[in-house]
Amino acid sequence: QRVLDLDIPLWRAVRIAERTQYLPLEGAAQVDQALAPSAHTVVEAQIERAVASALAEHAPLEAEHRRKKAEEHQHLDIDLTGPHLLDGVAEIHGHLDLADALDLDAAIGATARQLADLGSTESLDVRRARAAGEIARAQAALDLTHTEPDPTAPTEPAGPTEPVAPTRGGRGVTLYAHLNATDVAFLDNTRSPVLVEQLLTWCQAMGTKVTIKPVIDLNANLSSDGYVPSTAVAEQVDLRDRRCVFPFCTRLRTDKDHRVPYDSGGQTESHNVARLCRGHHRAKTFSTWTYDIPAPGIYLWHSPAGNTLLVDRTREP
Repeated sequence: QRVLDLDIPLWRAVRIAERTQYLPLEGAAQVDQALAPSAHTVVEAQIERAVASALAEHAPLEAEHRRKKAEEHQHLDIDLTGPHLLDGVAEIHGHLDLADALDLDAAIGATARQLADLGSTESLDVRRARAAGEIARAQAALDLTHTEPDPTAPTEPAGPTEPVAPTRGGRGVTLYAHLNATDVAFLDNTRSPVLVEQLLTWCQAMGTKVTIKPVIDLNANLSSDGYVPSTAVAEQVDLRDRRCVFPFCTRLRTDKDHRVPYDSGGQTESHNVARLCRGHHRAKTFSTWTYDIPAPGIYLWHSPAGNTLLVDRTREP
């Protein structure tokens, strides 16, 4: 209907509709209802989340089939033959289990921050790339399987031996999972649906530490003393905003911005703090870009040219 009303170009509607071809009618209708209001600005990630959610709710058997098929195609390739080798770099690409990917992202992020603390002045992207190498070198330096023989132990006949399992730490990733009546779990920190069976697989993996936490009310106005938000405030803002709240921005690495500056009396509280990537944080601080927060998760931006743009995280899939 929005196409017929000339609200959105045909190609945007086609881009959404073609991804619903394998959904039942009810699932396609759910995607339509979720994306129609924002179809003129919707990004690929939003489309994929809406389709995945509809598939999990309306075709769980197909969703489970696709999950198992995807498991068989997990891989991680390091291209040591490509043309980039002349520049001294190599390409890495692959598909990982979601929980493993979150673990890896957290480890790389932590190591990148350590490099900065040690004096690195390189960009975050460069530090993250170097962090992967640092993690690899630390792993290679560990002797996980070798043990010195006991000279006093009796000699055993030669024969097959059992390999020693490498020592490994447990998962450090935190998943914010909400379950519904259709056996679908929604992960707040990735905004993606997964089947409960997948969630159980992650929780039952060896070394996994499962922590049950209270549900975080994303509409509550939490507060903390000082400029830096407390852990509770930061966690709530991260889950509420999901990424940078500047119009059309999809960056996930963000600062915590005080809408009313702290030096001007702004409080460090949920209703005055929002996620902004470093570039848009500076734009808001040093230019005439401003925004209001009429309700939790809703941002009304005012541009230097006098335009008003709405960012509504409460309606996104």
